[in-house]
Parts: sequence; structure tokens; C-alpha cells
Amino acid sequence: MNDPAPSFSSVERANDLLAQGKVAQAESEARAVLARSPGDLGARILLTACLMHSQRFTEAIPVTELLIESAPQEPSHWMNLGTARRGAKQYDAALSAYMRAAALGASGPDFSFNVALTHIERGDLEAAYSLLAGARQQDPFDGEICFYYAQVCYETLRHDEASAALAAWHTLQRLDTTLIANIGSLLMNLGETRRAEVALRQARADKAAPTGALLTVIAVLERTNRIVEAREVMDRLLADPKSELETADRLALEGQLLQREGKHSEAEALFTRALQEDWLLLWGHDKDNAGGRLGVDKDGNFVVSELVAV
Repeated sequence: MNDPAPSFSSVERANDLLAQGKVAQAESEARAVLARSPGDLGARILLTACLMHSQRFTEAIPVTELLIESAPQEPSHWMNLGTARRGAKQYDAALSAYMRAAALGASGPDFSFNVALTHIERGDLEAAYSLLAGARQQDPFDGEICFYYAQVCYETLRHDEASAALAAWHTLQRLDTTLIANIGSLLMNLGETRRAEVALRQARADKAAPTGALLTVIAVLERTNRIVEAREVMDRLLADPKSELETADRLALEGQLLQREGKHSEAEALFTRALQEDWLLLWGHDKDNAGGRLGVDKDGNFVVSELVAV
């Protein structure tokens, strides 16, 4: 019979590692515990958290389903299954899991927020609006809830509501640099230039700003014709060895910036690399089984041409 004490100690250590952002080490600890004690609930919950944190949602689904087998009446397991399925773009299945969680008693602003995200990703903005409005009433100072509520208001042409939701954005809770950059971008879209600039400057001033936050800042600067400033931030990103550079978003954005700088051949090369990085999302084909080339139309805009099977 296995002694539960070493496993408990390992799970505690793995939880600490995850809290420190050492996800790979935490996952390794959790898997080691499960190798010794396959039924260890704490280790399985932790492994689910590690996989979710790493955005490996497809891998998280069977792990969460095992949790449900062991405790089918636990709403948090159904909530996690819904989130994993949403991350894997299985939206109807995600909603089914969330409905089961609700039937078992799951509720509150965080639960409504997660269900709303599913509706956003499946394109049902009205359903998302209703859920986020309710979540915001329950927790009016949650930064993520307020931002997504404002974003959905903007997308559904409720611009006054969107502006009101972000009127005192700096007082919201759970604000990180990525969220602040997103708020700045949305405020700029709403025509709230002065407040947008405050948010964008704050995001830009963070010396440890993540790649996504800086890409958002660059996109706003490029969109508002501040090409020199956009290039300064892009060069900062390129010089940071910790930045995630080989992503379709980054490559496409720098391609757009190069295009605005008149460097069309360099821009074309980056746009093509962006397509290769995210081929499946853009075209529904495996990037290893299809190929294409970007060309320039008569107005100087880049278009996909010479799309061929390879």
C-alpha cells in the first residue's frame, strides 16, 4: 500500500512551483505522483491546471474527464471540462459541460464570465452580453469582466455602454499589462483618445511587458499613423531574448509595419512566414500540405496569390 505522505508533499511542492510560474516543473511533479499513485486526486487536479496554463487544452480534456469519473457531482470538474473544451474550440460540448456545472450549483461572476467567453468565441455576442452584464453587476470592479463587457458592447454597437464601463478603468482590480494594453486599444476604437493614451503609456512603460501587450501597443501606434513610435516598440520587442517572436501575430504586424515603411519585399517575406505559422487557422489546410505566395495588388496592398498544393 502506498504511503500518501510523500505524494501529498510532492503535490504541495508542485502547487508552489505552479504559483511561481514554473509550469513545466509543476507538471513534472504532478505526473511523477500519478505514476506512483494513479488515483491521486490532488495530482490530477494540478495536472489539469498545468495543462490549462500551458494552453494544451486537448490534452487537458481526458485528464478532466477522469476527475469527473471519480467525482461526478463536483461542479468545479465540469467547469474545468467546459474550459478545456472551449480552449479546444469544442464550443457546443463546452456549453454542455458548463450547463452540467450549473445544474450542480456552479454560479457567480467568474462562472458567468467563462460561459460568456464561450459564446464570444462561437459568435453569439448577444448571449455573451447578457452574461457579462450580469457578471458585472455581481462584481463591478473585476478588470477582465469589465473589459470583455465593454468589448462586447463595442462589437454590438452599444458604444455609450462600452465607454461607461471603462470610465474609471484604472480603479479596476486584477489589471495586468496585457489587459491594460487591450483597454487602451478599445478606448482608442471608441474615440476616447486621451484615456486610451494613458493606458497605452502605462502598458508601454512596463519593462517586463509580455509580447502580446507590446504587440497591442504597436498595432494601435501603427493604426494611428505613429510609425516611428511603433518601430521603436517593435525593435524593443525584437531585442528582448524572452519575447515570443515566431508567432503569426507578431510576423503579420511587423509585415504591416514594414509595408508602411515602404519596405515591401521584406514585408512580403514576413507575411508569407505568418501564413506558414498559422496556415490551419487562416485556410483550413495543414501548412505542410499547402503553399501560397503573397503578392501586391495595384493599390499596394498585399494579397495571397499562387495558392498551390505542394
